[in-house]
Amino acid sequence: MRKTLNYMFSFEKKDIDQQQLPEKTGVFLFRDNSKILYIGRSANLRRSIQRLLEPGEDDKEVFKLASLTTEISYLVTDDLFSALIEEKILMNEHSPDFNNTFKLHEQYVYLAIDFYKVPFLNITENTSEEFHYLGPFQKRFFVYDFIDTMAECFQYPSCENEKYPCYKLKDNSCLGWCLKDKTEIGKILLKSYMKPDEEITSKLMEEIENLENELEFAKAERQKEKLQIIQKYNNYITFFHLTKNLNTELFQNERTIKIENGMIAEIAEKGKYHNFPVFNPEYRDNELLAHDKSQFAERWIVYNYCMKNKPNIISAVQDNAVKEFNRIFDPEI
Repeated sequence: MRKTLNYMFSFEKKDIDQQQLPEKTGVFLFRDNSKILYIGRSANLRRSIQRLLEPGEDDKEVFKLASLTTEISYLVTDDLFSALIEEKILMNEHSPDFNNTFKLHEQYVYLAIDFYKVPFLNITENTSEEFHYLGPFQKRFFVYDFIDTMAECFQYPSCENEKYPCYKLKDNSCLGWCLKDKTEIGKILLKSYMKPDEEITSKLMEEIENLENELEFAKAERQKEKLQIIQKYNNYITFFHLTKNLNTELFQNERTIKIENGMIAEIAEKGKYHNFPVFNPEYRDNELLAHDKSQFAERWIVYNYCMKNKPNIISAVQDNAVKEFNRIFDPEI
């Protein structure tokens, strides 16, 4: 086992205070004297390792891991994609118990959209009903921030429950979408919530430029914060549109990485093959922009790597994904 890991830097847990852990991307292992307990990847090795060694009072499983650990190993990588590859190879070889225990993705949420019924936007834990789903999102409050931002900027709906009309119509913070023809709100939800809306971002950028020209810098900064939220959401939507359709081969550090449906299916290096069966559940049409929570982290890393290094692949996949989206959703409204 140690021969497999001799390319990593290792130290005894009791010597943690003497270590200068790097604040860099990489993969790390916690182990006791006989086996590997946990394998993780991180954008910041120092932060991740210290967090697992200093669990909160309610983190019983993390406390158990920290208690059993006698040795820590880590490897600095160029980026998160490289860390993901190292992690998957190690996981394939060792399958540590604690990796099945920690399920952070269970806290992720979906945005559920109803074209015709108030409230039009809901945040849910699963995709079991008949809404149209997008997600998962890692942070519930980001979704709330986006809904509130769209309401503040364009008076789009931010209904709190099924009761309407509400105070937001009276204080003019909403245009009363609950009382309008639902075809109109359906088109808005389709255009600005289920597709990357470049028109909206262009409007905000123009408004920010005008505010700066008029020396209204405080107002411009507030609008910049809103613009960042919308741009981040648009990036998520692009990701949701194409991740399940992303099929390609990547080449990195003398390795060939086969991507199936946005997930790593195979890693080939020096005549050796590491295979990773890709779980592909049957998605309903209303789950076109949703996928399993447990797959988010890997899909997100693969997507961002391709966005940065293989933009031509992303562009081709996105064109096909948009066609499929339009085929399904154009009759909806």
